[in-house]
Amino acid sequence: MGRIAVMIGGIEAEKTPLERRMDVFGSQVAKVIFAIALVVTVAGLSVEGWARMGHVFLFAVALAVAAVPEGLPAVLTITLASASNACPSERPWSADSAPWRHSARSL
Repeated sequence: MGRIAVMIGGIEAEKTPLERRMDVFGSQVAKVIFAIALVVTVAGLSVEGWARMGHVFLFAVALAVAAVPEGLPAVLTITLASASNACPSERPWSADSAPWRHSARSL
């Protein structure tokens, strides 16, 4: 029993293609948000001056936090669910895919 537990514990879960794409998308969004916050900080410091550096920095951080898409996982889930319901009606696979249609509709 101990060997089986060790073998199962050694298995690493691979990320699905969707998870890998979402990781890439998330890092791209983070880079864009960071760049925008940096531009806002530099522009704010040039306009307001160093005396109001705290306010400019606080504004840039608030802008970055507000730009993060909180609803992205929910939108992705709803989109995938509606697409899985539409797939059987479009018959993307062969005619003998009746078990697939039944399981897709149960989602």
